[in-house]
Amino acid sequence: MNESVLNANMIYYNHDLRIQEENTMSNESIQVGLNTTDNVHIVINNVTSNFKTKTHLDLRNLARRGYNTEYKREQGKLIMKLRKPKTTANIWSKGKVICVGCSSEHEARIASRRVARIIQKLGYPEVKFCSYKVTNILATCTLPFPIRIISFAEKYKANTEYEPELNPGVMYRTKEFKATLQIFSSGKISVHAQSEALIRRAVEYIYPLVWPFRREQESNVQPPMTIEEIQAPEQKTESTTGDQGSVYHRPGGEFIGSCQLNTLVL
Repeated sequence: MNESVLNANMIYYNHDLRIQEENTMSNESIQVGLNTTDNVHIVINNVTSNFKTKTHLDLRNLARRGYNTEYKREQGKLIMKLRKPKTTANIWSKGKVICVGCSSEHEARIASRRVARIIQKLGYPEVKFCSYKVTNILATCTLPFPIRIISFAEKYKANTEYEPELNPGVMYRTKEFKATLQIFSSGKISVHAQSEALIRRAVEYIYPLVWPFRREQESNVQPPMTIEEIQAPEQKTESTTGDQGSVYHRPGGEFIGSCQLNTLVL
């Protein structure tokens, strides 16, 4: 490939990329309408993709000539960071590149093509963009109600893993969508899948399963105590030592160490 053909491809790529950026909708959540009253917004946090360049790369040379690069000799890889789209590329000498940090499948493909084009500009015109694949997508969503995860784990023992000593959430794996869901008692769910469509289908699948195990939100806020309630004799507890005076306990767990309560301590 000569220089004129390479420059022509770069101009075409930049023009094509600019058109794609005008049509993309980055940093927007996916809205899933589960019924007429509840809407669950799915936010994509990370997209992991990889591709191959079909050529051997000199990582030291790329680190010296490139920008925003860091050569990890112990790990045998080169780290390259892009600002737009925001991503981190891990490059190996065999030509394998893994990109992480994007917020959509579209951005992940654009970032991977940009990394390949940067490598071409750094003295490797034979680099190709092939075998591209999205390997994992991490998304999160919050249901409008808390969940009784212990009862949920007992009902679906075949597909769940719950070890509260190691993880506060319940791991639910579905073979149909090849997705892994981590369900928390607060109603938050994190989903791992290979595409945005599978993530949407996984959330729509798990919603009716956790619906019978919802629980009402309880308010733990207690009204403030009056001075008469604080000075009541039944709420006094004598301390072990007589020199320290009396200690008064409030329901919120605060301690007031004082012998005379002339003013209300907040």
